[in-house]
Amino acid sequence: MAIWVRQGRTAYGAGVVKARETFVPEPLRLFNDPILIDLLPARVRFVARHRWVREFTTARRERGAPGVRGWLLCRVRYFDDAVTAATRRGLRTVVILGAGLDTRAYRLPELAGLDVFEVDLPWVQKSKKMRLKRLLGALPATIRYVPLDFNTGNLELALAGAGLDAKEPTIFLLEGVIQYLQPEAVHSILRIVAARPKGTELVFSYTRRKVADPRRAQRMSEPWHFLIDPSELQAFLARRGLVLREDVGPQDLIERYLRPLGRELTVADYGRIARAVVE
Repeated sequence: MAIWVRQGRTAYGAGVVKARETFVPEPLRLFNDPILIDLLPARVRFVARHRWVREFTTARRERGAPGVRGWLLCRVRYFDDAVTAATRRGLRTVVILGAGLDTRAYRLPELAGLDVFEVDLPWVQKSKKMRLKRLLGALPATIRYVPLDFNTGNLELALAGAGLDAKEPTIFLLEGVIQYLQPEAVHSILRIVAARPKGTELVFSYTRRKVADPRRAQRMSEPWHFLIDPSELQAFLARRGLVLREDVGPQDLIERYLRPLGRELTVADYGRIARAVVE
């Protein structure tokens, strides 16, 4: 139960930040997600929906954790853009690892009708599916829910058992997850992705080793286990059969997403996003 509580706090904390974007004027929004707020617990929905509470808690969070909001929002937009671009290039299968409260399969029109596999802990999926049924009436037939603990389960067998076509190029999404996994689990995921057909992609966010305090990382409600420095990333992926195509940091995200909208948000410097491919 303690594990569930820690992971729930992490998912819901990020979820309420993302849900608040729905209340930003449409021309300024980084993304549209009308579904996420209904997946949150009642208390969290209250915070997101009431303006004075939302503004107070947003300001308090920014003072306590500068740049986290900007990082989370830009991260969502990057992943949205990456999966949309991949589907336009012809990829027809999406695997969302550590799906949590991810709503892309339900809100991005480019994913409608595609095969989407959501992989996460069984109790996390149970809660999400229950809320989705209430909201949508029924779960989409094209979405496969794959229950798995990455640190102890066999991802390859789980995906095969769920019907993932071994011959089909796929885009794998790993947003806000990799730092919580044991190194062995990360290596296993990379090996599985690298064994996929040419054209397969992996998009993942990661935490920089040199900006993370190891003692603080272990004291967090959900400890960080896997950290890597950007200078090591290309070689690290190459040794595991993947080619790094893009590695973006805070300033890249500001220039790409915030500045064109005139949004004055800071972006925390501890996280980056990478896109790798199988060639």
